[in-house]
Amino acid sequence: MLAASRTPTDQNRSRRSNATRSCSHVLSGVLCALVLPLSAQEANPPASTAAADRITFEPSGRVKLPEPSRTYAGSAMALSDDGSTLAVGAWEAGGSGAVHVYVREGDTWVVQAHLKPIDPLPGDTFGSTLALSEHGDVLAVQSQGEELRVPGVVRQKGEVYVFGRTAEGWASEERLKTANGGGDSFGAALALSRDGRTLAAWERNGSEDELRLAEQGGPPAPGAIYVFERRDKRFEQTALVRPHAGETSEVGPWFGQSLAFTGDGMGLVVAGDRTYLLERGESGWAEAGLPPSDGGFPIVTNADGTWLAGGSTNDDYASIRERDQAVAPQADVDLDYGAVNVFHRDATSWSEQAYVKSSKPQAGENFGRLLALSADARMLIVGAPSKRISGSEQGAVYVFERTESGWFQRYELTPPAPHEGSFRFATNVGLGEHDCLLAVGETGWSTVYFWRRTDASCTRIVGLESPR
Repeated sequence: MLAASRTPTDQNRSRRSNATRSCSHVLSGVLCALVLPLSAQEANPPASTAAADRITFEPSGRVKLPEPSRTYAGSAMALSDDGSTLAVGAWEAGGSGAVHVYVREGDTWVVQAHLKPIDPLPGDTFGSTLALSEHGDVLAVQSQGEELRVPGVVRQKGEVYVFGRTAEGWASEERLKTANGGGDSFGAALALSRDGRTLAAWERNGSEDELRLAEQGGPPAPGAIYVFERRDKRFEQTALVRPHAGETSEVGPWFGQSLAFTGDGMGLVVAGDRTYLLERGESGWAEAGLPPSDGGFPIVTNADGTWLAGGSTNDDYASIRERDQAVAPQADVDLDYGAVNVFHRDATSWSEQAYVKSSKPQAGENFGRLLALSADARMLIVGAPSKRISGSEQGAVYVFERTESGWFQRYELTPPAPHEGSFRFATNVGLGEHDCLLAVGETGWSTVYFWRRTDASCTRIVGLESPR
């Protein structure tokens, strides 16, 4: 149950009872797309799925950011649903952080704005979390802001900037903080409705008083979600959603560490140690049903809220067969292969539809750390930023397709060549332009890469270019 009134850390507690790779072609020297016919359910692709109907991609350019890797440029990214606008955070740029906004002109991305905090302070990490509206005209940016000092610990309070775009350019419209002025890392998770009129922000560890009590040996300070709605050109807090009093010790500070609105903005998926679905009615936000999951980070939903996918980077099963046969993971060993649980809701209830893993899982690869789900829930993008390639952690992105026979892994997108040091491919992923444009960020080269779908579902859409 929920109680509602009018640098996220991956602490996923999920421990569910839960191919030969052949490089078909080098994508214009940028990345190598590996077509893996082995499915997420360890089966061959269905014979009824014609090759022409499968999801296919081709590279569609890149954006090179102005900062070097030490600014963590590319670790936060937001792509508008229409694929016209890209916002990229560089949360150590200049010591306080910055956000770079790009717009697409044909197949070229051009800089439109460089955004910074109003009162920059060292360590603000402005741009560490971002959210964009459907057409990219509203942008929410988290900044750590001033310190919250509680005996024995120093935390960052957190604040959220809301920027708006007009014909004259970008301007800071609001600077949102919690009503009690306390809390911890407010805005470390954000969700913005497609129309840009509803904003949800996570606050870890609750209020200042709750945090102080927890530091003195009391119960864990629970996380909270603040919901803001635009009224008369300003955002007003309209709801504060928290775990039920009896659940605070179970849920703890991670309640709300991942947030996602459904396409119509009337549903909000909340993830932490458990997963909740809230729906907005005449009397406010209320719990509308709990998918049968013990949590997941991150969490994504499709347009109408009937499909949900949750990452579980701590999943210890090496294969779907192990889980289904209840093979116990090695005792006292954190294998952390990772998995993604996919659920579907019918008229009455939720049911698990798939337990998705990479075709060749690696321990500790962080599979499921990043997710994107298409509006029709036909395509699932999964990031594994710690996947080892040639002996070092490089990162990879997996593309899964839902067919009548289940979910199948179609692509594994990897860096063009092995790199060492701070290089991290797949630090963020995003879908835009009717789910026909895929963006992948990385921090080593401070670059965002793009791919365009070339299958019939996208080339039939008016206004999209046919594959060359």
